[in-house]
Amino acid sequence: FTVRRLPNGESVGTGALTDNPPKQFDGFSVSLNGNALAAGDTFKVTPTRNGASGISVVLTDPKDIAAAAPLTATAG
Repeated sequence: FTVRRLPNGESVGTGALTDNPPKQFDGFSVSLNGNALAAGDTFKVTPTRNGASGISVVLTDPKDIAAAAPLTATAG
């Protein structure tokens, strides 16, 4: 199989269904089960599509937020 980056179609790497351990591309691994796979099959992997779905608000009072600005100093 070939793993390609969208939208430019650049090849990230290649592998075989029998690779053990599974191949790794751009920080994730690909492990495919050979059942019902056929030449020409394509899969689109979108690992960050719902990445923020589990984020929720914990603080309700803005005074509870600890924030700072960069400090600058002048010699002399």
